[in-house]
Amino acid sequence: MSYLERRKARRLVALALKENIVHVDDGDASYETRLLNFSELGALLRLRDSDLATAAAGKRCSLFFQRGGHFFKLNASIVRTGADFAAFEFVDLTPSDKEEIKRKLILLEILENRVAIC
Repeated sequence: MSYLERRKARRLVALALKENIVHVDDGDASYETRLLNFSELGALLRLRDSDLATAAAGKRCSLFFQRGGHFFKLNASIVRTGADFAAFEFVDLTPSDKEEIKRKLILLEILENRVAIC
């Protein structure tokens, strides 16, 4: 997917502390990260003392997102990294994965609207 296609995807910010924990498994180690934003194409995660900050673009990982008290898994590939973040593109999505992404986006949008009203 091109850079411009990825940039067009609407991103929602994770505002609820409970909903922004993401576990990353890169095949060698597991990390707890924080969700910065989420779209139907990928996610931006804040890293804490993680070797992922130096991982090469293209590295495949399993991401475990929270939604309503349970975790769901999405396969992803690292697009870019920085000192304390990693951007992921979702890959090999099944129809079930796409449904989970849709539900997560709905939940994040509800939470975002609640904050906007306050």
